[in-house]
Amino acid sequence: MASGTYTYDLTLLLDPAVENERREQIVADVADLIDRTGEFIGRHDWGERQTAYEVRKHEQADYHLIQFRGPVSLLEQLDHNLKITDGVLRFRIIKLRPGTPDPPDLRPSAMAAAPEPEPARPPSPKKPSKFLADLTKAMQSAAEEAHARSRSRRPRLRLAIWSEVRFSRQAATPNSFTAIQVPPKSESTGAI
Repeated sequence: MASGTYTYDLTLLLDPAVENERREQIVADVADLIDRTGEFIGRHDWGERQTAYEVRKHEQADYHLIQFRGPVSLLEQLDHNLKITDGVLRFRIIKLRPGTPDPPDLRPSAMAAAPEPEPARPPSPKKPSKFLADLTKAMQSAAEEAHARSRSRRPRLRLAIWSEVRFSRQAATPNSFTAIQVPPKSESTGAI
């Protein structure tokens, strides 16, 4: 890889409304260009598939993946040729890192032949141990006690609730207000 050639993935989305011969010709032209300037590694035809979103007003596309090695000049030629070729909805060239796994076999025939995995059964509910139940109960009671202690030590100052804040006018500025501290409500009313 020191020579400046890297491994690339070229993903082609072709218009399914174009004749099959024309789509094959587009892929063959790309493979021929790669053979002349670089090294052709492999081709994966994934067939016609639903796109995640509309691409040039098409909801489906004919997917092809071509793997190759080549110089940067090959990428520029591919980019130029695919941009002006009719029938190409979208393409993307990605440089692969060393150690990237092989692409999955997404052909419709391979997907149909793959067996459906059995749904996983939910685990049977287990009865919690006595130790775990006692520990949970002790933690809950400790949290309640800590909460009760912290509520009794905090002074209550309510600023944002208009119905519970009393105001006193300051003599210096006629339009300013100062909030004064309001004693806490009783615990039975659920005050904050």
